Amino acid sequence: MRFLLLGKGKSIKYIKKYIKSNKDEVIHAVFEHEYNSNYVLANEKLLEIEDIDYAIKSPGISETNQLYLRLSRKFKFISELDLLSIYNIKTKSIVVTGSNGKTTFVSMLKFLFDKLNIKSIICGNSFDPISKYFKQFNKVNYLIIEQSSFQLHDLKMYSPLISIILNLQENHLDMSYSLNSYFNNKMNIYKYQNKECYFIYDSNNRHLKINRTNANIVELLNYDNFDSISNELLKYKNNINYLYTIFRILNLNLNIIERINEFKQLKYRNTKKIVMESLFVIDSKSTSVDSILFSLSQF
Repeated sequence: MRFLLLGKGKSIKYIKKYIKSNKDEVIHAVFEHEYNSNYVLANEKLLEIEDIDYAIKSPGISETNQLYLRLSRKFKFISELDLLSIYNIKTKSIVVTGSNGKTTFVSMLKFLFDKLNIKSIICGNSFDPISKYFKQFNKVNYLIIEQSSFQLHDLKMYSPLISIILNLQENHLDMSYSLNSYFNNKMNIYKYQNKECYFIYDSNNRHLKINRTNANIVELLNYDNFDSISNELLKYKNNINYLYTIFRILNLNLNIIERINEFKQLKYRNTKKIVMESLFVIDSKSTSVDSILFSLSQF
């Protein structure tokens, strides 16, 4: 196979290594400010290239980028996730997206899997790229994958075992055509799932509309033992409901969910500090109006 990679960055670096490890050919094009003799210059001359099976762009390249739009009319752009389908990776995956709270949620899931001695890799978006771990894919039980709307935009074929959209708020409109396009990117997460897979659906997510999918749609369940959860972690009630639903689907020990009380919150995420009798909320994720409101809603 022959791949065209567009742009630089950590994701593309590891995608390139993964593709080459499978003895496939890579043409790597970068923009002028990134260019040196190791690459091809990213311009309209790329349209003259023939026999490209798949193209992948860096997640940092906007879906409104004019060169990307022209190239996408000729080449089939896919996501990093799609490589798992192309290279027939059978490892089960739980793929999570949402406007807010993704990193905390997948960290909580990884924490509980570790408590059950379930081997897993946590990767994507806030973590190291999926492709970095290609040598370990077949050595673990699960891939726990966090994905942004940018990473899901070009998804064309991959079917995760479980997909989750935690929430949807107005976000990243500088990188998307419209709010509707941003939401649709998120909803690609379940689009290609098959009848052996699950999409966990939260009916309180007012922006979420279920489009055509072959996945089993599972209504978000309510955890029935919140009395066992510490007050500090009750702000993550919805996360715990998602964890509970996943554990029910996978038929795992539900009692282990109480161990979430031992989970240490991520640094600079929704933490409180009292200074001179005033409450300060430290949250590095609060980079937009909606993410600030989401943070405040947790208290």
